[in-house]
Amino acid sequence: MKLPKMSTRMRWAAALVLVTVAAAVGGLALRSATADAEAAQAPRTERTQMPPPPGKPAIAPVDPLDALLRTATVLAPRSYLNLTLFPVSASGVADFGSVLTMDEALMRGLLVIEEIGLGSVNQVLAINRCDRYVFLMASEMIGGAKQDRTIGEDVLLAPHAKAHIPVFCVEARRWTTSAPDAKFFNMSYNAPMAVRKTARLHRDQSRVWAQVSEEQERLAAPSATGAVRSVYESAEVQRSMEPYVSKLSDIPSVAPNVIGVVVANGREIVCADLFYRPDLFHRLWPKLLRSYAADAIGKHIGPGPVTIREARRFLGQVRRATRTRDHTPGTGYALRLHGAGVSGSALIHARSVVHLEAFPGIELLREPSESSPPMDLDFRRQRLEQNPR
Repeated sequence: MKLPKMSTRMRWAAALVLVTVAAAVGGLALRSATADAEAAQAPRTERTQMPPPPGKPAIAPVDPLDALLRTATVLAPRSYLNLTLFPVSASGVADFGSVLTMDEALMRGLLVIEEIGLGSVNQVLAINRCDRYVFLMASEMIGGAKQDRTIGEDVLLAPHAKAHIPVFCVEARRWTTSAPDAKFFNMSYNAPMAVRKTARLHRDQSRVWAQVSEEQERLAAPSATGAVRSVYESAEVQRSMEPYVSKLSDIPSVAPNVIGVVVANGREIVCADLFYRPDLFHRLWPKLLRSYAADAIGKHIGPGPVTIREARRFLGQVRRATRTRDHTPGTGYALRLHGAGVSGSALIHARSVVHLEAFPGIELLREPSESSPPMDLDFRRQRLEQNPR
């Protein structure tokens, strides 16, 4: 079959179309090759998160203390005579797992606490020999070695870690030990609340000794060595304390997720102690309760108890307090609280409030006052010579 003959004009039109198509195809290929070459030479970049749209601020990091207090619920109080306790429950609190208490670790031989060198009144060495965290709570007491001490600061000791722990002497007239390498042992009580507050308020060893003497005199529980343990070992104090303990010992189990208490004596709020886990509060409760009771024994009851509204207001003040971040001897960090009518401290680890202690209107000092003498061996010898009783 023969194709029809094309005129000259038709041949020129066909040729023009072929040239145009060829140029277009060549341009596309050139652009593709250029783009591939540029892509090969361009540096690789990681994908970055786009900033939030205008008017929508970035999400702020979680404040552990605010998260705890926002979910805390103050429950109906339980009372005996002048001591009123408000259980506090909370749910959904950040939790990094269970810890050992100081007593548990000491009794199992997993924690060793010993004097530093020849002895330092306001420091001891703590050594964690296990794979778990150990929590040492401010005001817990340790006995033996060269003199009884009370823990001066909340400390969370990491697994297989050691640290110099701040302490206060609560046995003014002893500086001897039965063996050169005598270690400390756990005691089943905390420093009485009045001694605890003095230690946290003034950071002054002489004032702590004076407060110990005042408590011994108030409760008629003297000691040959000035040891505050005499308060708890007194038969009369034990008889007075027994009904407080029997009527208030079930506080941790009055409701689910009870993590602490707000404490009042008569018409005065004394403190708040909150923890990140109900089980930690439960294990420390017997010691805490006895320290609250020792403070309440023999004191005037007053015109009426603190109300639940006032206890809630107090935790609100804690939430509004100014916070200053500070170091601790162990792991985590401390938040120092002041202003808004409260003072206190919170130990933070892994976004958990391990322990919050708050007092009404007290300014907690970080260091001993300038008037405090150095608490070393020479100071102890001088004190014993001046007051050999």
